[in-house]
Amino acid sequence: MPAALREIRPDRVAIYIRWSTEDQGDGTTLVVQQEGCQHYVLSQGWRVTPSLVFIDDGYSGSTLERPRLQALRKAVLAGDVDCVVVYKLDRLSRSVMDTVNLVLGEWDGRTHLKSAREPVDTTSPMGKQFFYMLVSYAEWERNVIKDRTFSGKLRRAKEGKNPGIPASYGYRRAEEVGRFEVDPKKAKVVRWIFRKYLDEWGAFKIADELNRTGVPSPTGLTWHKTTIIQMLKNPIYCGRLVYGRTTTNPRRQRDKSEPVYLKNPEPVVAEAPCPPLVSLSEWERAQALMSQRHRGATGVRSLASEYLLTGFLKCRCGANMASHCSSHRSGKLYFYYQCQGKENHGTHACDCGMTAMDVLDSAVEAKLQEFLQGEQSFQKLLAVRQQKLLRQLNDLESQHRQATTTLEDLEAQMRRLNRDYRTGVLSAASYEENKREVEAERDQLKAQVEELQGRKEAVVRQMREQDYLSSIFASAGHWADLDVPKRKVILRNLLDRVVAFKAPRSREVSIEVVWKFADPSLTA
Repeated sequence: MPAALREIRPDRVAIYIRWSTEDQGDGTTLVVQQEGCQHYVLSQGWRVTPSLVFIDDGYSGSTLERPRLQALRKAVLAGDVDCVVVYKLDRLSRSVMDTVNLVLGEWDGRTHLKSAREPVDTTSPMGKQFFYMLVSYAEWERNVIKDRTFSGKLRRAKEGKNPGIPASYGYRRAEEVGRFEVDPKKAKVVRWIFRKYLDEWGAFKIADELNRTGVPSPTGLTWHKTTIIQMLKNPIYCGRLVYGRTTTNPRRQRDKSEPVYLKNPEPVVAEAPCPPLVSLSEWERAQALMSQRHRGATGVRSLASEYLLTGFLKCRCGANMASHCSSHRSGKLYFYYQCQGKENHGTHACDCGMTAMDVLDSAVEAKLQEFLQGEQSFQKLLAVRQQKLLRQLNDLESQHRQATTTLEDLEAQMRRLNRDYRTGVLSAASYEENKREVEAERDQLKAQVEELQGRKEAVVRQMREQDYLSSIFASAGHWADLDVPKRKVILRNLLDRVVAFKAPRSREVSIEVVWKFADPSLTA
């Protein structure tokens, strides 16, 4: 007998409702959904329990990350819900995989799912197949709506109307639908930014000056040089609207891959739905100047890759310190480190001065030589570390064996429960209750066994790396003969971070070096 055939108690029926702006055209308003679900619940002889009505107003169905849906899922897992009623399946999710994983995975055996408008029944193979068909249709319908909406936005952009984008800094919504009007106060700031940039001010200097004079940023926080660059690149300020070229994909953003992808190879370039704030020639000059500065910085970046402490160096304020290169009129190059907090947000964020590369590099190299006290110290450090790893591995293996044995006992207990239920020794209610308890404990133990196995494998990998670490120490003994990339490999294995600070107009530099092997027993 399927676990989903548990009895539905009249006061344990939940209603879930979701509505967003993308549903405006299909008639599934909050009122329609609520009335439909309530009518269905009452027609089944159940009761509408106010505390079990979950409403997500204004949330898209493309993700399960919705506050009231999360509350419903917790109630189901706690055993407080015997049946979930929705107006249509796409109210749960527009994604086939999300809906299937939720209903046939997380909720399987814990609760029923009923639709007020569709004959949903997941207790039989035929019902499950029909369930798959319904959620597939919901996802197809969602894609059709997205394509239709995007086509409509492109048409509005071609007509010189707002395709649904927010007002850029310097503008506000006008009374005329689809148009923006100039915000005089903010427009003055935009024109000032373009003027200063064309006067050879950098984005950092512009942001610093705006922060110093207390001009509110578009977010209400501090100005950032990235904000300045984005504003300078925005063609709407010269009266042109470019729409539909790229879009963000939430799923790809979550897994950190391809956060922006090409959506329309031929974007709409039309007259903007607002008056320009700068001339076309000013905007094009700013783009040319930006491109020229970027090409000039490329060589500096290639030199920056040779900086010894890149990736390790932090300022006293907590921000990273970036490597830079500047040139004198004589042609001589100056290499230095600069606090990124100060670089991005100005002197009000941090007053750390520029620190010469050779000063910091030499100080860290001296600290490294103090840390590496000969071959005997290396071997002692490796031996102590190996012993610690071995003790850790033995402890993990003991925990893993104990958890595996307990898991086998639970599997045997589950088999006995199934046998007793088939032979009539256990009633359906007792079987369901005991099964839930055993499954919960079994799932917890399975996760624990997997975690312990992963930790064991990690320790084994660390033990195998001992030979590599030994070669690192041996290489460190020939530091003077190594190039910068090989020196950085050594630091990557030994150094945790370097914290440095130099007060403006001061020659004194405070340096704190933190090694990965901070345990006194490893460095004694």
